Amino acid sequence: MGKKNSIIISETQLITLVGDFITEQQDLGNKKPPPPLPPPNSPPIPQQQIQRVPPSSLPPTTFGCLPNRSFVVAVETALGEGSHPLLVRHGLGILGRESNYGKILGKYGAVSGTEYVINKASQLSPTFATIVKWGAKTVLNKDNWIPSMGIAQMKPTVAKEYNIDLEELMTFTGSLLATTRHLTVLYNQMSKYYDTNKPTIILNKSQLLINPSSSGNAALDAAILSYNLGPQRLKRSYCQTSSPDLLAPCNSSDVYQPYPNDKPNFKVNVYKDKIVKNYLPNIRTTTGSLIDKGLDKMGVKDNNNYISTLGYVKEVVNRAKSFRCVR
Repeated sequence: MGKKNSIIISETQLITLVGDFITEQQDLGNKKPPPPLPPPNSPPIPQQQIQRVPPSSLPPTTFGCLPNRSFVVAVETALGEGSHPLLVRHGLGILGRESNYGKILGKYGAVSGTEYVINKASQLSPTFATIVKWGAKTVLNKDNWIPSMGIAQMKPTVAKEYNIDLEELMTFTGSLLATTRHLTVLYNQMSKYYDTNKPTIILNKSQLLINPSSSGNAALDAAILSYNLGPQRLKRSYCQTSSPDLLAPCNSSDVYQPYPNDKPNFKVNVYKDKIVKNYLPNIRTTTGSLIDKGLDKMGVKDNNNYISTLGYVKEVVNRAKSFRCVR
């Protein structure tokens, strides 16, 4: 039998750790669940371990648009394993949106070391993981109890599906590989519902318009949004309704209630013959990014601590434009 890892921790320390974790989760509000793992019929996920490119082997002029050697090593590694340059560029854009490229991160790749300890201890001890999960379910009624980690702000359980462990997820290279691999799977999924050679369509002031912040690739826009929101709301067609300010899933009933809890009497007719191809829904969500978590921990409260889904895509696409030399 292999060597077993042991964690020695007092009952008081355990209670404190779990209590701190649950308190932090309460502070984050109603964060959206992570994107579901790729279905069995998705393209194969790269399973190779990270093969680092020695920094000394890279000339100073390699990828002149990248700000430092950490970026260069990460990009060289991602391209070296066959990732598409388009997805590597936008993977960098996602890292910028999620954590400003780690500029506010501490030793453990997170604002709070507690999150790292919870994740690490849960990996080493199934019993500890069960206790934390029970506490989150009992106090918060949340099954989604695992904190997102690292520059990519990805849950270690998701990163593990891409052969990136917790320690690698704390590095710039590991974060970019996990993000690019995940974005590749999402892009392949979204290309079944969105065009790859046309921009997305948005609804603004009762008008259907070409999204001015689109990457020009509707499937890519949808994949970026899926990283933040999950892909389920985008694996569908949207149709016009009797309200000029609202589109509805085409597979809805003929009479649709968009807000059954807040506005139960508000109903619209769904025009199922008026499909809007490449429509990107705009949904207001709590950001949950490390930037906002860090500000909150420093006592800087922002009542507008949210971002629209279109705002998320816009920021990622704009950041990706800075990395055009990655091709």
